[in-house]
Amino acid sequence: MSALTEIRSALSVFGDFAKTEDGYAVATQHVYPSGSFVTAYIQSAMSESVIVTDGGGAVDCLSSHGLVIENLKRAFPPSLVTRGLKMTNGILLTQPIPVAALPSAIPLLSRASVSIAEHGLKVFRPKRRRDLEQEIFNTLSIFIGRDRILREKRLVGASNRPYTFDFVAPIGDDKQLVVDAVSPEANSMNAKVVSHIDVARAMGDSIQHRLVYDDEDAWDSSDLALLQMAAVTVPLSGLRSEMSRMSSIH
Repeated sequence: MSALTEIRSALSVFGDFAKTEDGYAVATQHVYPSGSFVTAYIQSAMSESVIVTDGGGAVDCLSSHGLVIENLKRAFPPSLVTRGLKMTNGILLTQPIPVAALPSAIPLLSRASVSIAEHGLKVFRPKRRRDLEQEIFNTLSIFIGRDRILREKRLVGASNRPYTFDFVAPIGDDKQLVVDAVSPEANSMNAKVVSHIDVARAMGDSIQHRLVYDDEDAWDSSDLALLQMAAVTVPLSGLRSEMSRMSSIH
């Protein structure tokens, strides 16, 4: 039996396979998180041996989710290390195997390719941003009480222009605390700076201002300096300490 005939015979158990430029492609029943099926590719190796690859399918799946993987070893689940598989230039492949091993090697590699895609999504997926407003509300509630906090409160500035603030709450006998969440986008920063300066001109010492930013985001020192011109600017990680300090004063 010729080598090609032997390979085709071994692949016949899969039903759906096709000749490629340098071997064969086999459609499998294993599915990536992206919803596409794993295709296994068979290429001749040494005499009477072949290798099976995923054609870079696992890495392509990660790329389709917007992930750029620089260290592919981190996408390799520990459970696959001892299965005779390796990743070369983004392609998962077996060691050279005898043709007779194809019926077991193809499902093994296909499952492994899916595992790498799933593991990579967990390892490399960007961390979900915190809900900054909810975190602020939770902290304010500890010191002020949920029922005393007004959300989306409108106040009028010296220009007679109304502004909406994330949180307004009474502090002390005759003052209000005005707190806004701010993000590192230019539009957000500029809007907060203008509103806090204008309302401060109108209400003077009757209000206390705080701008709160998420210190897990990437911030430029110049942007924080700009915010500080409008109001006391506090990182989320320091808000509890700031509220504790204010509580001791009022």
